[in-house]
Amino acid sequence: MKKTNLIKTPKERITLGECVRTDTGEPALKVKKSNKDKYETIPMSKLIELMILTSIRN
Repeated sequence: MKKTNLIKTPKERITLGECVRTDTGEPALKVKKSNKDKYETIPMSKLIELMILTSIRN
């Protein structure tokens, strides 16, 4: 079985995704679409940008 680096929430242990690196070496989060065989890798810089922009709008 392949060992993965899954990231989980600290309290409820909800799986967020797999910790990976992009081709340039940047840390990223690889997420899977629920009930589908589709994955997306989001670089950490983009994830932080999305979180900030979303929090400003709300």
